Amino acid sequence: MNPLTEFRQALVALGLILQVSGCATTALEPAAEDAGGEVVPFATDGGEASYHLLLAELALERDQFDAAAREYRMAAQLSDDVEIAQRAATLSFSLGRNAEALASAKRWAMLDPDNMEVHRYLASLYLREKDVTNAVAELSTMLKIHGDVPEEGFLVLTGVLLEEPDQATASRAMDRLLAQQPDVAAAHYGAALLSMQTGDYDKAQRYVTTAEELRPDWARAGLLHARVLVARGEVDAGLQRAADLARNASDPTLRLDYALLLANLEREGEARLELDLLLSEHPRMPGALRAAGLLEMRRGDLDAAQAHFTSLLATGRGTWDAFFYLGTIAEERGQSGRAIRYYSQVRDGELAITAQARVAALYESLGEIERAVDHLITFANETPKLDAELNIAAGELLARNGEASRALEIFDDVLLRHPGNRAARFARAFLYEDMDQVDTAIVELRALLKDQPDDATALNALGYTLADRTDRYREAYRLIRRAIELEPGNPAIIDSMGWIEYRRGNLAEAYGHLERAFGLARDPEIAAHLGEVLWVQGKTDEALAVWQESLQENPGEEVLLEVMQQFAP
Repeated sequence: MNPLTEFRQALVALGLILQVSGCATTALEPAAEDAGGEVVPFATDGGEASYHLLLAELALERDQFDAAAREYRMAAQLSDDVEIAQRAATLSFSLGRNAEALASAKRWAMLDPDNMEVHRYLASLYLREKDVTNAVAELSTMLKIHGDVPEEGFLVLTGVLLEEPDQATASRAMDRLLAQQPDVAAAHYGAALLSMQTGDYDKAQRYVTTAEELRPDWARAGLLHARVLVARGEVDAGLQRAADLARNASDPTLRLDYALLLANLEREGEARLELDLLLSEHPRMPGALRAAGLLEMRRGDLDAAQAHFTSLLATGRGTWDAFFYLGTIAEERGQSGRAIRYYSQVRDGELAITAQARVAALYESLGEIERAVDHLITFANETPKLDAELNIAAGELLARNGEASRALEIFDDVLLRHPGNRAARFARAFLYEDMDQVDTAIVELRALLKDQPDDATALNALGYTLADRTDRYREAYRLIRRAIELEPGNPAIIDSMGWIEYRRGNLAEAYGHLERAFGLARDPEIAAHLGEVLWVQGKTDEALAVWQESLQENPGEEVLLEVMQQFAP
């Protein structure tokens, strides 16, 4: 598959969408000078700390995030003010500047060693560096600070670890913590949850079984065991266990979990009944309102879904979710203005970027490109931690609408503020290819691959570009084959394998890969490739059927219109 198409889809799926960059400014200089040009020494560390603090604030105003993180870290090192160290650590963490965040968090911990939050930041930063040993040391400190009730402490740590992006590393950390206190049921419970996240269901069952043995009346562990059984394929046994626990539970969250389990198994009628009963007793329960709203959306009852999400909004909890799904309902009804108003209210949380992406897409569909960009600029300026992602998507928006030079400026600006950002480098490479600067695109992709030789996305991107835009088929095949070894179930890479086989003249092999890719993802570009191979094989009716069916699902899709114009004008 064309990596640009895959990249755009990934941005939407992951929520990585939309904004335009702030203005470029001159770099900040760290030294103060007098009128004669001589460097003025600071009388105290506190004075120098204040100077770096000022530079940090100026850098933030100018969207110079690397400089801001660096200056805050320097201010923290020179100051005994806990608040400065805390701000330095949390800001750098939110901006993804892990090295600066780690240095500032260490300073924060020196100044305030009994603060639970600083050890949480340190643990997270070590986990993101895959330093399990130091992460476990920080998590152990959190347990000590929490107090003499390890059951409660381990539940807190489980919540922390579940938020980590690398669940495999988090699971290893929990395993080590468990080894230190093997008689704590909550430690086994947490280890089971994290094992579930990594897909190791056998391990999860061992842990949750031990948790139940240590605390036989713990319903929460029993419900997790039910989920483990379902995940292992023992669906009936798992559901029966969950039903028994939910019906005898005084805790409404257990009943909610049972309803969600039913919903995940697509037993929607039973799930809806459980939620209706739960809401009749707890009408303002946020989780139940959200789940009920999503179920109604799934079955197409937008009125009922709107009522649930409006009620969720009224609870004052789950606000961002409520606004997002009310926006989705309005968009589904063709009420663009109302959808934009709802989406614009999603100011934080996991759905914030996706919501602003939808605002921009709605403006784009109305032909209001500049308004879309203006909206995204404003949002990004208010949320600097999303600066890179939003700007990248803004560049995509501009490139899509024929403004390649502006898009390229945005990507370059992102890389000035966020050196080495891989998403920006990929976006720039794909834009070079769109601009027919194929050699430049290949240089950029080779550099990305050199930095991370086992990055399947980079392997696929370079391989597809070589296959599609050059005659270097041998190298392209080698790259795509390596990518498919790393991610054998990725339909985009399978499509690329089909395309390189087609370019090499191996039509039967090409068809096999493309048919499989299309079965995994009904993507219009895969449909275009599959139809082309069918047409060249003389199966013109089948090719037309594939193209026309995909065009019905994706009206106006250019890649389909172009291939049909080429082969079946």
